[in-house]
Amino acid sequence: MTAAQDGVSIATTTPLPTDDRASQQVDPALGVAAGASARDCDSMVSVPLYRARRGHGVGLTSAEPTPAPPPRPTVLARTLALAHRLQAMLDDGRAKNRADMAAKLGFSRARITQIMSLLWLAPDIQEEILFSVSPTGRDLVTTRDVRAIVRVMEWAEQRRLWQALRRSGDAE
Repeated sequence: MTAAQDGVSIATTTPLPTDDRASQQVDPALGVAAGASARDCDSMVSVPLYRARRGHGVGLTSAEPTPAPPPRPTVLARTLALAHRLQAMLDDGRAKNRADMAAKLGFSRARITQIMSLLWLAPDIQEEILFSVSPTGRDLVTTRDVRAIVRVMEWAEQRRLWQALRRSGDAE
């Protein structure tokens, strides 16, 4: 048996009997006829094994490891995209006002206001948010984190707060 480190396949060999003993019982754990010794076997079967996490430990499995999921847009990016869609609904007349929009979509008026307030962010911050992805599945900056920045009307101050928020999110 050969061993490898971290995700590299590990090949193990199991001896097979060389003589014609089809009528004999085969030990399923070993893959050899009952009573056969290693010297009776001159053929080997190679099976790749992979390291796999199981709870807190690591075990071996013959199943190929699943690839990491592709990075997904952050929740904040999807919420900002929704804000732009909601604004388009108001602009083209599909909704009369935010209350009408909330009733049509099943949101509260307060939630519509929270979502739409993301449109007050500086354009460069919005662009950065819209192109942000979450490779690990955990967003570093959340919609709740951005609410304090949205309340500030000066874009220069928003940019300063955004940079500080991103630095604190990267440190976590």
